[in-house]
Amino acid sequence: MDRYITDPRLARVVETLESYPRWALYWTSIVAMAALALGAKELQLHGVFQPGEGRIRHQAIAGDAKAMYKMGELYLSGKGGLPENTFLALDWFQKAANAGNADGAFLVASAYRSGIAGFPSDRKKAVHWDVEAALGGNPYAMADLARSYSEGEGRLPKDESSAVIWYRRSAAGGSADGMAGLAHMYEHGSGGLPKDVTQAVEWYRKAAEAKGEFNVLGAFTAKAELNRLGYSNEPSASAKPWWRRW
Repeated sequence: MDRYITDPRLARVVETLESYPRWALYWTSIVAMAALALGAKELQLHGVFQPGEGRIRHQAIAGDAKAMYKMGELYLSGKGGLPENTFLALDWFQKAANAGNADGAFLVASAYRSGIAGFPSDRKKAVHWDVEAALGGNPYAMADLARSYSEGEGRLPKDESSAVIWYRRSAAGGSADGMAGLAHMYEHGSGGLPKDVTQAVEWYRKAAEAKGEFNVLGAFTAKAELNRLGYSNEPSASAKPWWRRW
């Protein structure tokens, strides 16, 4: 037995192992590694140990834009064994945006628009990152960009026709804000669209039914608009089963 081992429990384990033949030690090591793996899995289920975080961080440091965005998500939610930290989350989202990640660009735009976590309230920078995110395919940034065109915000000219284009693209991508924005344009006959309350109500209803964390506010707004127009938030005709559409 090793004379440098002072813990009596560990000493007994070593003494027992030394009495085993080599073939037994080989299989014991396999069982031990399996037990450790199962233990790690159990810890992971309880949120104590997240082996994937180190891999994601390594990928992010190596320049992977998706991994940078994922690091931001982990810090934002406080998962993966990381502390919840909005400042570090937005720092990673900014890195992801700089590397061309559309989702990161959208969240950076939102930070500039709201002026949170050390980001100054800056509409011009918000629109800049909305453009990057929208061109990269983020439907929520498309809705924000459409609104900016509609209001002539952040160096953009007031252009309701462009607003309609981006609202349509946003709605096609599943954004409740995009659907509600398109409904608003139909309601008022803006951006070259005919004034059509029926189409407006249909799009408001689609927006009200939209799911997902980024659609909560848009769905709430759409429900309020339906109530203002005197319509209840019943499922749209296209969302009903075929036998209930008559």
